[in-house]
Amino acid sequence: MEGEEDILVQTPYMICSRKMYEDLRSVCEKGARVDIVINAVESGTNPFGCTDYLNQKKKICQTGVHIYAYLGDQAQHTKSLAVDCPELNASIREQAQPLKEKSRHMSPDGRTEDGQNYEPREQDMAKRAVYALLRIVISPFRHVL
Repeated sequence: MEGEEDILVQTPYMICSRKMYEDLRSVCEKGARVDIVINAVESGTNPFGCTDYLNQKKKICQTGVHIYAYLGDQAQHTKSLAVDCPELNASIREQAQPLKEKSRHMSPDGRTEDGQNYEPREQDMAKRAVYALLRIVISPFRHVL
């Protein structure tokens, strides 16, 4: 959190509180690169996490973080945070690299690029309709998610 090193976070989805937005912004402003690997909405299994991400992704990127929306054969359920142990940190980063390569990367300025092994997938019509409805419904209740 000192901003001296790069930070890697893996989580299936993220729902940020006001404090989390402040912490992410603070770390990025101190010079750390923060990479967050989450499930792409197309493969996400948590409809509330996915719709909150759709509603908040611009705000998340404005903190300065890099988002990697993973789209593999199945949703990832890994939760990890790079720690202050060189060996473990290297292992976590090595394990995360193939996930990042199968992801759509969104940089802090909002630009997106597909990873070298990213294969786009269409979201079915029913899921799109549910997410469109949930995006509206959850807005006033996101503080309890």
